[in-house]
Amino acid sequence: MSRIHRDFLLVILKDMTDEMITRIDITLRKGVEQWSSDKERLLLRLAKLTEEVGELSQDILLSLGNGRKEKVDTFTPSQLEDEFADVIICTYLLAKSASIDIDSAVQNKFQKIKEKR
Repeated sequence: MSRIHRDFLLVILKDMTDEMITRIDITLRKGVEQWSSDKERLLLRLAKLTEEVGELSQDILLSLGNGRKEKVDTFTPSQLEDEFADVIICTYLLAKSASIDIDSAVQNKFQKIKEKR
Protein backbone atom coordinates (compact mmCIF):
# COMPACT_ATOMS: atom_id res chain seq x y z
CA MET A 1 0.00 0.00 0.00
CA SER A 2 1.42 3.34 -1.00
CA ARG A 3 1.96 6.10 1.53
CA ILE A 4 -0.71 8.22 -0.21
CA HIS A 5 -3.26 5.42 0.06
CA ARG A 6 -2.35 4.76 3.70
CA ASP A 7 -2.62 8.44 4.60
CA PHE A 8 -5.93 8.71 2.75
CA LEU A 9 -7.33 5.73 4.64
CA LEU A 10 -6.20 7.21 7.95
CA VAL A 11 -8.00 10.47 7.11
CA ILE A 12 -11.19 8.55 6.34
CA LEU A 13 -10.93 6.57 9.57
CA LYS A 14 -10.26 9.67 11.66
CA ASP A 15 -13.19 11.47 10.07
CA MET A 16 -15.55 8.70 11.18
CA THR A 17 -15.98 9.91 14.71
CA ASP A 18 -17.00 7.72 17.58
CA GLU A 19 -20.04 9.95 17.95
CA MET A 20 -21.29 9.07 14.46
CA ILE A 21 -20.74 5.35 15.00
CA THR A 22 -22.48 5.58 18.37
CA ARG A 23 -25.47 7.27 16.71
CA ILE A 24 -25.69 4.52 14.10
CA ASP A 25 -25.29 1.90 16.83
CA ILE A 26 -28.17 3.38 18.85
CA THR A 27 -30.40 3.52 15.77
CA LEU A 28 -29.69 -0.13 14.96
CA ARG A 29 -30.36 -1.21 18.53
CA LYS A 30 -33.83 0.36 18.31
CA GLY A 31 -34.59 -1.79 15.28
CA VAL A 32 -33.88 -5.43 14.61
CA GLU A 33 -31.02 -5.65 17.07
CA GLN A 34 -32.98 -4.49 20.11
CA TRP A 35 -33.63 -8.05 21.22
CA SER A 36 -30.08 -9.26 20.64
CA SER A 37 -27.54 -10.24 23.25
CA ASP A 38 -23.98 -8.98 22.79
CA LYS A 39 -23.02 -12.30 21.20
CA GLU A 40 -26.01 -12.24 18.83
CA ARG A 41 -25.30 -8.59 17.95
CA LEU A 42 -21.69 -9.47 17.08
CA LEU A 43 -22.86 -12.31 14.82
CA LEU A 44 -25.56 -10.12 13.22
CA ARG A 45 -22.99 -7.45 12.46
CA LEU A 46 -20.60 -10.02 11.02
CA ALA A 47 -23.39 -11.27 8.75
CA LYS A 48 -24.18 -7.69 7.72
CA LEU A 49 -20.53 -6.99 6.91
CA THR A 50 -20.42 -10.16 4.81
CA GLU A 51 -23.54 -9.00 2.96
CA GLU A 52 -22.04 -5.58 2.29
CA VAL A 53 -18.75 -7.08 1.04
CA GLY A 54 -20.82 -9.21 -1.35
CA GLU A 55 -22.64 -6.12 -2.63
CA LEU A 56 -19.30 -4.31 -3.04
CA SER A 57 -17.95 -7.28 -5.00
CA GLN A 58 -20.99 -7.23 -7.25
CA ASP A 59 -20.60 -3.51 -7.92
CA ILE A 60 -16.89 -3.87 -8.66
CA LEU A 61 -17.77 -6.53 -11.24
CA LEU A 62 -20.47 -4.27 -12.70
CA SER A 63 -18.00 -1.37 -12.88
CA LEU A 64 -15.79 -3.62 -15.02
CA GLY A 65 -18.68 -4.49 -17.31
CA ASN A 66 -19.26 -7.97 -15.87
CA GLY A 67 -22.84 -8.89 -15.09
CA ARG A 68 -26.27 -8.92 -16.61
CA LYS A 69 -26.61 -6.33 -19.35
CA GLU A 70 -29.44 -4.44 -17.64
CA LYS A 71 -27.40 -4.14 -14.42
CA VAL A 72 -24.24 -3.08 -16.27
CA ASP A 73 -26.22 -0.51 -18.27
CA THR A 74 -27.75 1.09 -15.17
CA PHE A 75 -24.63 0.96 -12.99
CA THR A 76 -23.32 4.30 -11.69
CA PRO A 77 -20.01 5.03 -9.91
CA SER A 78 -21.94 6.37 -6.92
CA GLN A 79 -23.21 2.84 -6.27
CA LEU A 80 -19.63 1.69 -5.83
CA GLU A 81 -18.89 4.61 -3.51
CA ASP A 82 -21.95 3.75 -1.42
CA GLU A 83 -20.89 0.12 -1.09
CA PHE A 84 -17.36 1.06 -0.01
CA ALA A 85 -18.89 3.35 2.63
CA ASP A 86 -21.24 0.57 3.79
CA VAL A 87 -18.32 -1.82 4.24
CA ILE A 88 -16.35 0.74 6.27
CA ILE A 89 -19.34 1.59 8.47
CA CYS A 90 -20.18 -2.08 9.05
CA THR A 91 -16.53 -2.77 9.91
CA TYR A 92 -16.60 0.03 12.50
CA LEU A 93 -19.83 -1.32 13.99
CA LEU A 94 -18.48 -4.87 14.10
CA ALA A 95 -15.31 -3.64 15.82
CA LYS A 96 -17.41 -1.68 18.33
CA SER A 97 -19.44 -4.82 19.08
CA ALA A 98 -16.17 -6.71 19.66
CA SER A 99 -14.83 -3.92 21.92
CA ILE A 100 -12.05 -3.13 19.44
CA ASP A 101 -10.70 0.41 19.00
CA ILE A 102 -10.52 0.27 15.20
CA ASP A 103 -8.59 3.52 14.84
CA SER A 104 -5.81 2.26 17.10
CA ALA A 105 -5.88 -1.17 15.48
CA VAL A 106 -5.41 0.31 12.00
CA GLN A 107 -2.64 2.64 13.13
CA ASN A 108 -0.86 -0.25 14.86
CA LYS A 109 -1.20 -2.41 11.75
CA PHE A 110 0.22 0.35 9.53
CA GLN A 111 3.15 0.67 11.94
CA LYS A 112 3.81 -3.08 11.76
CA ILE A 113 3.72 -2.96 7.95
CA LYS A 114 6.09 0.01 7.94
CA GLU A 115 8.51 -1.80 10.26
CA LYS A 116 8.61 -4.84 7.90
CA ARG A 117 9.91 -2.69 5.06
